[in-house]
Amino acid sequence: MANRFIRLIEEGTIASEGDLKSAFRAHALATHPDLRAEESRRPESLGEDFIKARAEYEAALRYLAPKAARMEPGHENTEAGDRPATAFGKKRDRFDRTLFYADFSALLKCGFPKTARHDKERKKYVRLRLHVRSSLASLDGAGQGSTLALFDAFERVLATRKELTEAGLTPRIEAVIGLLMDLISYEECGIVPLRASIEIEFASLKQNATDPGLLGFLAFLVGDMDGGTTIL
Repeated sequence: MANRFIRLIEEGTIASEGDLKSAFRAHALATHPDLRAEESRRPESLGEDFIKARAEYEAALRYLAPKAARMEPGHENTEAGDRPATAFGKKRDRFDRTLFYADFSALLKCGFPKTARHDKERKKYVRLRLHVRSSLASLDGAGQGSTLALFDAFERVLATRKELTEAGLTPRIEAVIGLLMDLISYEECGIVPLRASIEIEFASLKQNATDPGLLGFLAFLVGDMDGGTTIL
């Protein structure tokens, strides 16, 4: 099996989100270009390895979810950081950080924010967006000032900016998308140098008077970084 993490799931070595995340973190420490830039391997080669591993991790997370959902009641391991994944497709009644970031990462890869044109593409995009919004709604509802409201405002402003960028107008959105990808990477591997880079990127956006509609949700994501375990 090409996916190294799914192979470990099938072998029984990985049985929970905690196991999967630990395996990915160990691999990230060996392949992240920010940590291995001085080695003999080219930084771009290290970057390719890390990107591939991250894609495999996200696929394995989704592969693990339905397997965990089929477990008999009473057999779940509920230790913090070692809880089996919950099933996809259900309304989220509590915030699951790992699933939220996996869904959000997949949504970005689908071109978020956008209006999907083809039926198959649209169904996938709508499903991922629904998962993201459902996760956020489980935090503090959907009212004014809620995290979900921040996301909706972020989506509207980013969509407008994306249209302007595609038309060759300013402002461009690369810095915002880059920050989102770094936040997702940090959640997945918890590498401390990446955290410092994220804080600098976010401070730069604030200093450049970025639209408050973007800053609100970004501030939530930056503030959420300490929700997971970091690698020292």
